[in-house]
Amino acid sequence: MNEVWLPVAGAASGFALVFGTGYWLALVGRPYGAALFAVHKLIGLGMLVYLGLSAYGFRSAALGRGVWLVVAMAILAFIVVIASGGVLSAVDPAPALASILHKVVPYITVVLTAVLMYLQMSVRR
Repeated sequence: MNEVWLPVAGAASGFALVFGTGYWLALVGRPYGAALFAVHKLIGLGMLVYLGLSAYGFRSAALGRGVWLVVAMAILAFIVVIASGGVLSAVDPAPALASILHKVVPYITVVLTAVLMYLQMSVRR
């Protein structure tokens, strides 16, 4: 595998695990299994760290404001997903807004991260 694609494969694997464990948690329902719930949260947090490190790698490149806007939006989307997941796990019954955000924003996060991966690959070439 070309080493340019390695970060993309890592991000895709991380998202697949987060989505897979999230769907599994939704099927199992409350009370959530502690191990599966912890894995879901830790992989999501790891993806945020990965995005942050990727953005840190951009700092040496002369990138426009648009790229930095995408970076900021992706990080904000990750934070919204983590916060809404925290509310869903802590409050019973969960607020409707938190439930909607936790169902919609992960897909926005995937799209923003894909854009960042594309930009990262184009800078490395």
